[in-house]
Amino acid sequence: MKTIHTLPIAMVVALLSALACTSSFPAGIDNSSSGGSGPAGGGGVGSGTDGAGGVTSSGGSSGMCAGQAPINHRQSAVQCPSQRGPAPQFCPSAGTTCTGQPYPSHATGLQLTCSSDSQCTAGVNGRCFPPVLVPIALTPGGCSYDECFADSDCGARTPCICRSSSTVNNANICDAGGNCAVDSDCGPCGYCSPSRNVCLNSSNPNDQAEGSGDPNPYYCHTASDLCIDDSDCAQPDAGMADVPMVASCAYNVQDTRWECTQYKCYGI
Repeated sequence: MKTIHTLPIAMVVALLSALACTSSFPAGIDNSSSGGSGPAGGGGVGSGTDGAGGVTSSGGSSGMCAGQAPINHRQSAVQCPSQRGPAPQFCPSAGTTCTGQPYPSHATGLQLTCSSDSQCTAGVNGRCFPPVLVPIALTPGGCSYDECFADSDCGARTPCICRSSSTVNNANICDAGGNCAVDSDCGPCGYCSPSRNVCLNSSNPNDQAEGSGDPNPYYCHTASDLCIDDSDCAQPDAGMADVPMVASCAYNVQDTRWECTQYKCYGI
């Protein structure tokens, strides 16, 4: 007859505990992943351009979150300046004399919608902007207003992008179109970043006043993202197009992930 040897109960418990420990993963790591092109972990990657007014944090992750943090992400909201600087001068073309308000009634064939700040009374902190004619007619100008002073003035998951100080004329704007306003909107260890995949395509004077020429909606990063920062994207050959092309890591709304995107950029 064979003798069956049994392990002490204490030893069995210790072995089971050790096996359980080997199957646990730090926050932000997907233990179902078996590799692939995208970094694992929610919110571990992304890029974009800085938001105005210091609302975009730079780099770094906090706590026990795993994975590389994007260079630009909006860790928390801020209160925007309530004062606003004067509108800019009108400069018809390079080498010509710039003039202040009131602006001329016509400018290179463009009919102005306002000539001075006193005509901009439909909103808060109205400023009259002249046309931008250099290097090309980007916008006819017009009245620009502050849309917000805090995220609570905007819709859900829409950040209020601030001007950098109370002395500049940029408008505080509600940057709609994305899916987050701050990192916490993206869940534990998530990151919310501005996505830039267009350049100087807006005729909205508020966008012009923002100083970027176009809004950059904020999106959460995902576990399937294909890039982390703009530096991950190869820049196109400048001599291959009549208009300069730029590559950046931007959010693709169709693929619902961050990818390297090329777009034309006027005026650079």
